[in-house]
Order: sequence, then structure tokens, then C-alpha cells
Amino acid sequence: MWSTSFANPEKYVHKLGNLVLLTRRKNAQASNFEFPKKKTSYFQSSKGVSTFAITSQVIQEDVWTPNIIEKRQQKLINLLVETWNLK
Repeated sequence: MWSTSFANPEKYVHKLGNLVLLTRRKNAQASNFEFPKKKTSYFQSSKGVSTFAITSQVIQEDVWTPNIIEKRQQKLINLLVETWNLK
């Protein structure tokens, strides 16, 4: 999916908008799977959804595209600026 949805995947791999808070165990389970399989690994368990609210928001997305990553990144930056009074 990265190869078909992203003309330049390296540009997005480590962007804040592409990252989620996970336990080490959950991160290892998801590995380098495609987005639909990662969502299953991250969110569908006997305990329900991720304990991190910001991470749980990702489940609302049907696809993972550069546009979604950029929008999510801007939301996260705005949250950081507001929370830490960085203005």
C-alpha cells in the first residue's frame, strides 16, 4: 500500500502524523504490516482499543494517505502548542 499510495514513502515514514503511541508489545505485533492489518493488530483485542486516546483516533480512518498524515500531524502540533503553551 505504501508503494501505491505514496510517491515518496521515505518522506512520511517518520513524520509525527504517521506515528502512534503504542506499547512495545503492540508495536512488535504490527511490525511492517499494511494499514488495515495494523489497525486490527492495534485496536482489536480482548481488551478493546488502545489505552492512548490519540492512538485510538486512527481507527476512524479507512485508508492511510499522505493527506491524512499531514492533517493528523497538524492536529498533533496544534495540540502540543496549546498543551505546552508554546505560542
